[in-house]
Amino acid sequence: MNASILKLHTAMTNQSSAVGDRVGARAAIEAKLDECMTTVPKLDPIMRNKYADDPATLAEWTSASHVERAPKRKKAKEPPPATPAPSK
Repeated sequence: MNASILKLHTAMTNQSSAVGDRVGARAAIEAKLDECMTTVPKLDPIMRNKYADDPATLAEWTSASHVERAPKRKKAKEPPPATPAPSK
């Protein structure tokens, strides 16, 4: 029985640790994406000038630099307090 309890405890600890790792990794990815979203517009004019006479490379840059992100959800606003129904 003690071995089973230890296995369960170990599994729960590992699962909890994995969730924390996933959350941390997601935050790091979001931070890097934010950084890229501010860097790409700065690089765009440089690339367009450098490769103005190279349409193939410019097309590759245009394709590679186009990054779409899912819109961030806004937190739902709390509904206004209910008003009491008028009494008859």
